[in-house]
Amino acid sequence: MIYIAIGSFLIVMTLVECDKQFRILSREGCYLALLLMIGLASLRHGVGTDWDAYLTFYQNIEESSRVEIGYSYINNLFSHMGIHYNVFLFVMTTICIALISSFFRQAGALSAAAILMFYSDLFLYFNLSGMRQAVAISITCFALRYAVAKKPLQFFSLVTVAASFHMSAVVFFIGYFIPRSRPKWHYLVWVCLGGLAFYYFLEPIAQFITEHTLKNASYYLHGIEVQDNIIASYFIGGVKRLVVLGIVLVTWRSLKEKPYFLYLLNMYIFGLAIYFLFYTISVDIGVRMSSYFTILDTLLVGLAILNASNILTRLSIASLVSAICLYKLLGYASNPYYDYKFIF
Repeated sequence: MIYIAIGSFLIVMTLVECDKQFRILSREGCYLALLLMIGLASLRHGVGTDWDAYLTFYQNIEESSRVEIGYSYINNLFSHMGIHYNVFLFVMTTICIALISSFFRQAGALSAAAILMFYSDLFLYFNLSGMRQAVAISITCFALRYAVAKKPLQFFSLVTVAASFHMSAVVFFIGYFIPRSRPKWHYLVWVCLGGLAFYYFLEPIAQFITEHTLKNASYYLHGIEVQDNIIASYFIGGVKRLVVLGIVLVTWRSLKEKPYFLYLLNMYIFGLAIYFLFYTISVDIGVRMSSYFTILDTLLVGLAILNASNILTRLSIASLVSAICLYKLLGYASNPYYDYKFIF
């Protein structure tokens, strides 16, 4: 129930911020929610699908050689110092939340709706089960400001750092080259051809990575148990992601003049393409690769609620988003891997 409790608080704050007079109250609620999220990830024991694997990395540093060098270095540093594992979780989660909140503030979308969407999806998915990618995504989100400012050295350096925590972050290199205005037709053709080529060569690429590194990339194609309801999950996930585009269309007039709005939208659409193309091949690849781009749904919806022209539109969007997020939270609450237990 702890997931629902924090989510319910964020839902109330999301509805409150629809009234411009109470946005200061909502903003204070946002910071409280971020602190609660840090506590949630830091004070857990035995929670998450990869809890045992990450605890093993920490208790037996020889095992950490199986993961990327950035995470392995920090993991081994804290372990050598004899620091309690939950203190390590606290530090890593605090770094993630600090970078994500900076990402929201820089885009002018530090809103309860944005945090609710992040919390109910990627935060619980990665910060409680895939810490390496949680760090990687938070770094790529922070790096986005340098892509917007057209500072390639800083951008590519940060994405390289992100890839040292999770190799999947290399996909975000593409983000710098995504159009910042309405894309031309020839760009769309090249994107389609590139997607089809990657689709065709995915198996050989996975085999090459597996044979020449310690990373078993083929595992993500064949070793993960296939969900019995993969088509239903694919459809539900697709609809949830397409709803964001519907919200953007409804509030288009309020958003189209926002700085770099089209750039964010194009990146989000690119992430959608990755999701729809690869999810049925590998759920893990489809979700992990697309997440670096689809996390921008938090900004798009946050900006929509903050800038929609009338309160009825804002309340309608907030109610729809809240219902979707509550559905996600109920799923986590019923998942035995997410049965929350405190360390004390």
